[in-house]
Amino acid sequence: FNAVAVDGHYAYLATNSGMNQLQILDLSTTPATLVSTKQIGGTPGVGNAIYYRNGYAYLGLTHNGSGAEFYIIDVHNPFSPGIIGSYIIGSSIDSVYIRDNTVYLTTNDNTQDMVTLDISNPSTPSLKIAYNATPGQSGFGYGRSEYLVGDTWYLGRTYISNAPEFSVIDDSTGTPTVTATKDIGPN
Repeated sequence: FNAVAVDGHYAYLATNSGMNQLQILDLSTTPATLVSTKQIGGTPGVGNAIYYRNGYAYLGLTHNGSGAEFYIIDVHNPFSPGIIGSYIIGSSIDSVYIRDNTVYLTTNDNTQDMVTLDISNPSTPSLKIAYNATPGQSGFGYGRSEYLVGDTWYLGRTYISNAPEFSVIDDSTGTPTVTATKDIGPN
């Protein structure tokens, strides 16, 4: 699997499979028991990132040419997960983070390292912001990891030879502003 989220005695796995991108394990048994799988229809990519909150799994897939890469899956009943919403990003999703009614996604699109979606209506997620962490330098690096503290994003990106791989971004006004960067280098 590529990513895991845990709540109580269930683990939600984003799997490296194009057949069952979500697997749910019951951790209260030894060994853990597979209780269900969810296949995303069509020609989707593999499970790449996942976040769990309040009975929902937020699944990010790799880009596979067509269809959505982001899915909201109702897992209130872990034995019968059901897709309730999706969104086409147009690139692979590398991480998922949720705060309030906003999902923060890092992508492998070098013109939009981070995408935020409004998920106040889970059946119809809508775009809030598609953001390039190094304005004026699109075409370099991909969003890879993120962390949020208050209104500050910490964004890590893949190696970029001529731009910073780490950015600190203030989102207190709703318009992301880079406040600090660090060029980590190839190592």
